[in-house]
Amino acid sequence: MDDQEWTCVYEFQDGSPTRPPVSPRCSLRLTHYIEEANVGRGYIKELCFSPDGRLICSPYGYGVRLLSFDENCMELSDCLPVQTSCLREVRSIYSHSDVVLTTKFSPTHCQLASGCLSGRVALYQPRF
Repeated sequence: MDDQEWTCVYEFQDGSPTRPPVSPRCSLRLTHYIEEANVGRGYIKELCFSPDGRLICSPYGYGVRLLSFDENCMELSDCLPVQTSCLREVRSIYSHSDVVLTTKFSPTHCQLASGCLSGRVALYQPRF
């Protein structure tokens, strides 16, 4: 287990005590997960959500992976599972010559950027 990397999505759950707490309390519940490529160890990889909240873009080795919460690419609030479930891979794109560390969706256009360890930035216009 020590050599594995995972992308995990958690839901914040309100503690809802019967009397007001001294400090707010929330608990986390794992809702979705997927195993990641075990490359680029020692670096924090920055994933991102699409502007509509339906997709996650995750650095994956020398490329990126588009992930969804279910087979219909629904928003998390519309498909929150009772039990923990696996994220679904929608598409993979491999275009870097080094380990991808960061991804970012454009807030206004159907564009995605990724950056790798060597400093190269790639722009994509994903089509589904």
